[in-house]
Amino acid sequence: METWASSKPIMITHWDPDLYPAKPAPGIQELAVYGLISGVLRQDSKVLLKEVDLLLNPKIRAAFEDDAIVGQFVSLLETRRFKVLLPPRSTDFGDIDPTVQPMTAVARERDRKRRPYKSTIRKLTRADEVYCAKLDKILVNAEAIQFRNDFPAENTFSGVLAAVLSSPDRSWLGRPQFCGITPQMADAFAIYCQDPSKAIDRLPLGVQPHGREAYRSLLYQVADCEEYKQKQKSMSGSRAMKNLLQSVYAYCELNREDASGTYGAAHRRAATNMSIAGRRLLNDRSTTLSRSSCRDTSRPQHR
Repeated sequence: METWASSKPIMITHWDPDLYPAKPAPGIQELAVYGLISGVLRQDSKVLLKEVDLLLNPKIRAAFEDDAIVGQFVSLLETRRFKVLLPPRSTDFGDIDPTVQPMTAVARERDRKRRPYKSTIRKLTRADEVYCAKLDKILVNAEAIQFRNDFPAENTFSGVLAAVLSSPDRSWLGRPQFCGITPQMADAFAIYCQDPSKAIDRLPLGVQPHGREAYRSLLYQVADCEEYKQKQKSMSGSRAMKNLLQSVYAYCELNREDASGTYGAAHRRAATNMSIAGRRLLNDRSTTLSRSSCRDTSRPQHR
């Protein structure tokens, strides 16, 4: 069992634009707290930031327009306790060296390969280029980059999701963050995990699927269907399913990097549920399958 004295790094998972709190704590103060936790209580482990959050979270980008905040961020990075995660070294970054221009390499690679962020493909702008160039210098000078572990070939993301959706115990459907998911919707998405072609067939006419496998981006597209936008109790099925997809994604990502996550109140209990489902999935498959094989299967192009 993990404790606060664990040597695992802490990954900042709640800076994802879809999870970012409506009233967040000041980002620099929050990072300072996690830095203290990592140094004092967690055997000097690292604090990991995700490059995609720095690139795509508009609230974080707006904060970085303040030179004072940027200066504080630089000071934190200089403690050597913080790292910004980049895609695996095996990623084709083209003619950009990610060790010299890390954020520029990430942004251009996403743009060149039209990588969707969940259900949206975002075109690189001039403002993005300027912002990334600014962060490039900061991250390289502070030696604050770290490459992710390679993404596995096996789609265990869909396996964990299907295990949750198909669980005989569906008490989790009553949780506020998932209350918009009906039993029928849960059954349908469990089928999509096993047969992605049915998910593709479910997309509205003219909508091109973001991939042919049951990764997060494709299932986000299905969750956006009009049928699921009606509210059940206090939340739409679309929003509730996206909460579940995000929770499974975070669970798999943390397992791949062997890290602890940070969650908002709406997702803490969900994380426990993913962990139980993930362990059951591994145990059911093979007694020889190691825990390390449970990895994030939302490949970079389908984040």
